[in-house]
Amino acid sequence: MRDLTDQEISEIINHGGDTPDYPGKWIEAQVKELSVLNVGTACGGADTFHILDNHGYSARRVRGYLIDWDAEEDRRYMIGMIWIKIQTETTAEKIERVLDRHGSSLRFDGPADDTRFMVFEDE
Repeated sequence: MRDLTDQEISEIINHGGDTPDYPGKWIEAQVKELSVLNVGTACGGADTFHILDNHGYSARRVRGYLIDWDAEEDRRYMIGMIWIKIQTETTAEKIERVLDRHGSSLRFDGPADDTRFMVFEDE
């Protein structure tokens, strides 16, 4: 897991992202790293990255805003828009369906830019 650079954060914000009003940081990590660290998504639930890890998406890179620890929720999670490195919209739609079938929810919003990151909304 690594912190995003100022340039990468600027690119996210320029493509419709925003910094949530919560203490946290912008990061990039592989799905499997987020799964091992028990990071979930705010609305999609605690198991979002466990589900993706268990369905063949372990090596996918993910960018987003991490709430490192929320004492009230007793967990770590990503909030807002989440960017996943995927080559095709078909794969993005498959990810959306897999998560939906297993009780999590990220809605595919489309390609972010020419970097092959696809945008998902945590809802």
